[in-house]
Amino acid sequence: PAFARVHMAGHWDADGTAMLNAIRRALGDPAMRVRPLPWGLFRLASPFVPFLRELIEHRPRARGTGISAALETAGREMKHKGIVIVVSDFIDEQYEISLRRLARRHDVVAIQVSDRLEAGLPRAGLLRVVDPESGTEHVIDPASYSFQKWLDGFHQRHRTDTDSAWQSGRVDSLRIDTVQDPAEALVKFFTARARRRR
Repeated sequence: PAFARVHMAGHWDADGTAMLNAIRRALGDPAMRVRPLPWGLFRLASPFVPFLRELIEHRPRARGTGISAALETAGREMKHKGIVIVVSDFIDEQYEISLRRLARRHDVVAIQVSDRLEAGLPRAGLLRVVDPESGTEHVIDPASYSFQKWLDGFHQRHRTDTDSAWQSGRVDSLRIDTVQDPAEALVKFFTARARRRR
């Protein structure tokens, strides 16, 4: 076809409890209580609490995401030492300093999510692709040698850059593929991490 949508596999969590149960297993607390966020109270308190007002009134100006801004915000808002879990594809630039700064005070865990389709697009002739963050469109030929060379180089540089950022910040990290069961991967990771820290 002239235009085709190629969706990533993702994971279906029918009742929304898979991640919750994974956290319970990782913490060894099957009875851990969960409470919904009190959005109504947030709205009532927003005139008096600037952070809540900003949270409710915020409308994004751009479609893209910035890891650095999220890390800086976490550093400002978290007054006490804690665990910060960053879930991202880490396709961004110049977030290393913010990551190191946050990791100096907090226990930071980086979880990189990727999809195998990103590494090897279907060789289906010319494809029109849209970057959902920037909105830019490109026409690519996944079967061409030049595109394959560029894609391989991009993934190699990206892996090297993320490894370097995590190591310089002394950040624990986990890579999850969308084919994997994320809950199981998280349980294994945090169980192994707890054993290492004993």
